[in-house]
Amino acid sequence: RLWDEDEAMMQARENALSRRNRPDRSSGPLDLGDERAVRANLPMQFELGGMTYRLLAIEGSLVAHSTLCPHWFGPLDEAAEIAGAIRCPWHGYLFDVESGACRTHSALKLAEAPQILLTEGRVTAQFA
Repeated sequence: RLWDEDEAMMQARENALSRRNRPDRSSGPLDLGDERAVRANLPMQFELGGMTYRLLAIEGSLVAHSTLCPHWFGPLDEAAEIAGAIRCPWHGYLFDVESGACRTHSALKLAEAPQILLTEGRVTAQFA
């Protein structure tokens, strides 16, 4: 079982390395749904531009972040949000969700996340 878990984790890391943590910005807007339904299901994950993001509410605002740590592509898809930041479970790097900046290592930054827009009660993700 441990071998299978390690193998799956390394395959996911290899896939991430091949994409180099850069989204395809040509992807059109993605409708995530009705705002009330979206907020009721937070945190939620979605894919856009070939990458996976997680949507959180930070002080009432909807914000998306990459689900991969830029260090060794550790998983951020279940990282707890604490005071607007998430911590990588592998090496402890702390990232500001809104800016993507690393609070513990200035050379690291999360991959660009799409903007989250609220229009007529609908939540949309799109690249600037």
